[in-house]
Amino acid sequence: MLNVVVFAEAAGDAEIVCGLADRVFEEIGKISRPSLPACRSWLGYESSASFIEKDQITRLFKKLNKGSRRPRFLGYVDGKPQGSYTAFWRQAVELIVAMSKLQPIAGVLIHCDLDATSGQRKDIEQACGPDRHKLQFVLATPDREIEAWLLHGFTPQTPSERKNLANVTRNLSFDPCTEAYRARATSGDR
Repeated sequence: MLNVVVFAEAAGDAEIVCGLADRVFEEIGKISRPSLPACRSWLGYESSASFIEKDQITRLFKKLNKGSRRPRFLGYVDGKPQGSYTAFWRQAVELIVAMSKLQPIAGVLIHCDLDATSGQRKDIEQACGPDRHKLQFVLATPDREIEAWLLHGFTPQTPSERKNLANVTRNLSFDPCTEAYRARATSGDR
């Protein structure tokens, strides 16, 4: 069983990134969709949760270290100046380390929209760093909106869906499935 810890901004985002990851397991890993639940599990911090909400990381980290001296995440990481979000994501890594003492963790899936914070991906990479506790990290960091991933992954299955997609493509003057990044709130194409 592959235990994968999931960090996401909200339940809907967790559902999307886990669904996309399942699609990768299915297409690349050659695992059939019905057998996926027996092969992998999505984990949150509490045993009943399937993901950890990004807004809960600091609270869970403080709770984990209550009554003990918490590590300080200041200064440098692997000899490089720490980014502004690195300390936050290092708390997330410490949560995973604590979880791995109770059960084996095969990997970590981190979803974080990069809305106007393009440096955040670099900070997440720095926090997850090379060989960070021997964990495998997958970063799902859409620039700007995760909704574009849904558009990009859409494949019309019926004649009606193909017709609707053709109409939308004609109205937008671009195919939202192949050029999903163009569908932004500021472009008027939303």
